[in-house]
Amino acid sequence: MARLSPLLSAVFAAPRTCLALIARRLADAGRPDGDTRPVPAEHPDDQLRRTNEELVLALAEARQAAETKSRFLAVVSHEIRTPLNGILGMNELLLCTRMNGEQRQYAEAVKESTGALLRIVNDILDFSKIEAGRLEIENAPFDLLTTLRAVNTMLMPQAYLKGLKLTCEVAPDVPQWVAGDALRVRQVLVNLVGNAVKFTEQGRVSVSVEMAESDETGGEPQVYFSVEDTGIGIGPEHVDKIFHEFAQTDSSTTRRYGGTGLGLSISRRLVEMMGGAMGCESELGNGSAFWFTLPLQAAPAPEEVKRQEAAAGDRTWARRRVLVVEDNPVNRTVAVRLLAREKCEVDAAESGRQAVEACAAGEYDLIFMDVNMPDMDGFQTAAEIRRLENGVRHVPIIAMTARAMDDDRELCLASGMNDYLSKPVSAESLRRVLETWSPKEAVSAE
Repeated sequence: MARLSPLLSAVFAAPRTCLALIARRLADAGRPDGDTRPVPAEHPDDQLRRTNEELVLALAEARQAAETKSRFLAVVSHEIRTPLNGILGMNELLLCTRMNGEQRQYAEAVKESTGALLRIVNDILDFSKIEAGRLEIENAPFDLLTTLRAVNTMLMPQAYLKGLKLTCEVAPDVPQWVAGDALRVRQVLVNLVGNAVKFTEQGRVSVSVEMAESDETGGEPQVYFSVEDTGIGIGPEHVDKIFHEFAQTDSSTTRRYGGTGLGLSISRRLVEMMGGAMGCESELGNGSAFWFTLPLQAAPAPEEVKRQEAAAGDRTWARRRVLVVEDNPVNRTVAVRLLAREKCEVDAAESGRQAVEACAAGEYDLIFMDVNMPDMDGFQTAAEIRRLENGVRHVPIIAMTARAMDDDRELCLASGMNDYLSKPVSAESLRRVLETWSPKEAVSAE
């Protein structure tokens, strides 16, 4: 792990290196190899034209390098996520079985290690998308209090195991529903609170949320988030550096705590993309306080959420008929078993053609669709299922794929799918999809 950051830094620096090399070539343009004599003067118009041509070439090569890097990372992400989905899924099923204490300890270690690997993959992808300008910020209503509770619930077990007190306080004037990017707000909070828990051996981690003073934000109301801990702290010489990519306080921190050094850099850039700011106050040996502000305006709860809450008592996905379309046998087994644990009636198809045949022979309440399949991919399969429906029915189709770039989601929705689930798939993520898309009446009901 300690050797990972320099390697990643070299990969991401490739386009910048390309530009630097071309710039040096511009300086030596028109000079024979080994010739150090001054270049004869040329007409200004000729010099300007030649310089423009070289700059166009430099820009094209830099863009090609960036595009090659993005394609490489997308392929690597897919190839890592596919087996990782099998490992995480099978391990989650294993944890649901009866085991002795030693066996459960081993299974929990597998879960923790694969989770760490997944976080590294996600950090690399996010950093790549930010650098390429391909990461888009959404602006939609979301429940801020639910997001804070989810982060607290997610990290509470880690804090408990270390004997830490994890608290979250929200000022009464902070609105419950706000307009913003729920996914990215949660990502920043998970990174900051997760770091606080990781770097704190005893004491507490406190999260507080309040409205920022208007005179501090130019009159625009902003939500102020603060994450304080009693951990190891940061020396004054490192405070300004920790937000740089691949940066950690020193090599011993990397060896002891792990990580790529990308989390804080990504978090700060996400906050800035959302119109906010991030900073840190820390003293070595006396803990840290990370803060960020976001212009989250109060928003009404969506009507769809109100309807779901009203019908929550009647909604169940038991006995819903579900089709899983997945060519990888391990991942197919994981999805089928996890859905079966939710009391769904599950059929499985190994290919797009089998899925089309199954839909032609019967009806389903929900379809989980892999994208990268031989013969007939998920896009083609979804389009063919929509053609068969002919507007009479519209069964929800959920993309379940290891492709994790932003434009992959758009491609899935454009092909006729309704939602997107990135691998690795967990029981919790499947449950969220069932809650969102499960119909009130099942086709399999008697």
